[in-house]
Amino acid sequence: MQLGKSSARKTKPRRRWLTAQKEGSAMTTLSRSLRGAVLAIIATVSGNGMSAGISDGEIRVALMTDMENVMSDLAGQGSVIAAQMAIEDFGGHINGHRIRLFPVSHNSDGELAISQIQDLHSRKNIDVIADMVMADTAIPLQGFAARNAILALHSGSDASTLTGANCSRTGIHWGQDTYALASGIVQASGGIPTKWFFVTADTYSGHNLERDARARLEAADNTVLDVTRHRFGTQDFGEYILAARNSQADFIALASSGADARHAIRELYEHDSDAPRQATLVGLSLSILDIRQLGLYIAQNLLITTDYYWDQNEASRAWANRFLQRHGTMPTHVHAAVYSSLTHYFKAVEAAGTDDALAVARQMRAMPVNDFFANNGYIREDGRLVRDIYLTRVKRPSQSRHAWDYLEIIDTISGEFAFRPLTDSDCPLLSME
Repeated sequence: MQLGKSSARKTKPRRRWLTAQKEGSAMTTLSRSLRGAVLAIIATVSGNGMSAGISDGEIRVALMTDMENVMSDLAGQGSVIAAQMAIEDFGGHINGHRIRLFPVSHNSDGELAISQIQDLHSRKNIDVIADMVMADTAIPLQGFAARNAILALHSGSDASTLTGANCSRTGIHWGQDTYALASGIVQASGGIPTKWFFVTADTYSGHNLERDARARLEAADNTVLDVTRHRFGTQDFGEYILAARNSQADFIALASSGADARHAIRELYEHDSDAPRQATLVGLSLSILDIRQLGLYIAQNLLITTDYYWDQNEASRAWANRFLQRHGTMPTHVHAAVYSSLTHYFKAVEAAGTDDALAVARQMRAMPVNDFFANNGYIREDGRLVRDIYLTRVKRPSQSRHAWDYLEIIDTISGEFAFRPLTDSDCPLLSME
């Protein structure tokens, strides 16, 4: 069932979901290198200024991620590998200019992230920041990028404010956001008024998840019975799980991620062994690696909204298996978004003949997004990548056919319904148009 066909205001026409293009249809690494070299020679001979459009003679990418804290599995070294793959697949050069990657681990600390990017930019004159992870780091990094004419590609943060109150002309939100994740739980309710209980991380991201999910649920005549909030990084979820189980809710929504969400699910499973739970569990921000660590016996029947699953089509499987050979795990939605966003960025730099942030951002908006991650996607004025997302259910152990076969896609949610419409946006750029 395709959701939102008549209930959402479309911002621009878009074609229906098509079968993703095979990875083999992309230009090979060799041909990219040859074309880049030829273009660089032509630019030099003809004096058309293309070569001069690349600052410092290089395209410099800062990969800001969390390699040591709670988000390291979701992003971390996997994001570094995804960025390396994007660079290698593009031939390592754009129009004859080398692409350089500078990985940085901010450990999900906003102040540390700003200190690191200030130092790195002062020494290397960074052109684009990728990944970023968590609103607590992504929002201040977006501000820094805007003030310093750097393009910001958000893959790891799910804060919808990145294309709302904190939007930027040089900021593009490639990954899923809290408003879109909430669309999955609206679909989970099946159009019938239901009762919900939230277990929320007491963080900026957690509050964003809860706020957007709650607003969409209540707009669809559902009832939020109560909310309990836990400290980030807590180990004991006993009191929160007990409150959720005693609430008589039809659904328990986990507005937390990473290790926090896994601890909560495990404790809920332990309580279920004593007294079966009636409520359906919904994970608002979980990845395939969370399911792997939990195991299917514990995670089975959990509902998850996501913008990427490795086994969704032929193209996604091909890329994921390449990533698996490099990293030892299947990619998360963040890893896939890092690769996709950087590849689109490289194409835009190549087409624009410059790494100027505003010029490249305009070029990225002008080009459709068609790859294993998004099909017929497009970037709006507020910086939001609009594409279809998925409501999935964790399989029972008996349903899993092979390693990493964890999720069943039970619904496709149209991008126009999934993401906040521009008519409801508080992005200040829209009022300047």
